[in-house]
Amino acid sequence: MREANQLATGGLKPDLNICLSLPVTEGLARAARRGQADRMERADDAFHARVAKAFRRFATPAWQRKHRETGPVVTVDARGSVAEVAERVRRVAAKKLPRLAG
Repeated sequence: MREANQLATGGLKPDLNICLSLPVTEGLARAARRGQADRMERADDAFHARVAKAFRRFATPAWQRKHRETGPVVTVDARGSVAEVAERVRRVAAKKLPRLAG
């Protein structure tokens, strides 16, 4: 898979991956407010717990050392208003990518 990704992207990797983190129940409640649930949103709580656990693992230094081709992964708390979350994302991006902060 790494070789296929390498070929497909021409060796490009992201400068930064931002993973928005939200408790499963809150995420599903937000999705429900948007309207009809899709297949993944209808999955059971155990599925959503496994997905959340996997994304938490992606942000660990150990996982990132083994998967350098993915670029750095930083988790941002997605609780709160759109403006609050956007500000958290902006701060992370400014810290990790200072050349873009200006």
